Amino acid sequence: MNYANGYADGLAVSKIDLKSFKEIAKIDVLVNPTKITSDKSGNVFVISMGNYADIPATVQKIDSKDNVTAVAEATLMACNDNTLYTINAPYGATEMNFVSINTLTGETVSNAFISGEETPANPTAISINPKNGNIFIGSYLSASDYASNGYVLEFKADGTFKAKYNVGVAPVGFIY
Repeated sequence: MNYANGYADGLAVSKIDLKSFKEIAKIDVLVNPTKITSDKSGNVFVISMGNYADIPATVQKIDSKDNVTAVAEATLMACNDNTLYTINAPYGATEMNFVSINTLTGETVSNAFISGEETPANPTAISINPKNGNIFIGSYLSASDYASNGYVLEFKADGTFKAKYNVGVAPVGFIY
């Protein structure tokens, strides 16, 4: 199990032994690690949010030997099998990127993994349904204030729009 060591000035991810729940390694990453996921092959991906000024949010890959490499700039991510889906939507940005990456080769699978006119205004979360590959993206209508209602967009596995759900405040997580 890996654990990001906090917001703000954190610079490491801790590797935890699940039997003893003790830290067995501290892995250096970029500043402000926040989100962690893994692929089917056991690679771990962490988003370091940077400093919200001159250091951008960056996805980093931690391999089985604890080597860390930068993968892409992104603020949100989700993994399905060996594909990493990333959204780069920094606070205040006018453009967003929806890029999927092969986690084994590092090659871009798609520069726009969702299609159609329906796109999230202010993405807050992304998840991939492990049973059918459908993509779910949580969003607010305007800048997130953690008090306004939001919605979830569902896209089919091929990226075509399927449905929009009004879900209430803070659509930031998914459970299957």
